[in-house]
Amino acid sequence: MEWKEHSDDSLIGYAASHLQHSGPAAMEMQRRLLVAIKDFNAGSSRQSATMIRLTWAIAALTVVLAVIASVQLWAMLRPASGTVLTSTTVADQHAPVDPDGARRESQDLLLKKVQCQNYEQRLRKEASESVSGGLGMEVFYSVFYSGAKNSCLYAYYTLYQGKAGKDQGEILQVRDVLTSQTVWFQEFKPSRSAGEVAAELNKAILQFQ
Repeated sequence: MEWKEHSDDSLIGYAASHLQHSGPAAMEMQRRLLVAIKDFNAGSSRQSATMIRLTWAIAALTVVLAVIASVQLWAMLRPASGTVLTSTTVADQHAPVDPDGARRESQDLLLKKVQCQNYEQRLRKEASESVSGGLGMEVFYSVFYSGAKNSCLYAYYTLYQGKAGKDQGEILQVRDVLTSQTVWFQEFKPSRSAGEVAAELNKAILQFQ
């Protein structure tokens, strides 16, 4: 049998039986070297397997990230294109503006504002007048055009007095001049100061402008 066909243990045993004092020590060192080489080879195999698994994991993660990026890009571009199409459709559906109709609306608005001014001038001349059927005085505050009502509104308050001449309270109102309907009403008892009355009427006017 050739020497290369013997096992490691067989070679170590033969060397130990033919050498003197230094032989066993040298053989033990060689045995340990062989064990270390075997451990190193086993460790290298495990590290190689681990690197292979990491490589496949990185490749799979790269594919997943690419898919996610593609989906996000598609989601970003799709609403934008939809918005453009929607805007184009709405623009196509717009009917041409009727110049005569717009002119009539402008003339009606101007006429109502002129009516408001005329009514205000008449009330300012009258200043104040007695309320029919009661002891009180109607005080003019403002006449204005209301876009919400598309009409001319008149804001005023009525100061009621007792028999002894003392104030009992006020009634604040906003009335539609064209329809003569009261669109806002508030009553104070006892009467408030002129500043408080003006503040409440201003709030009411802002609601209808």
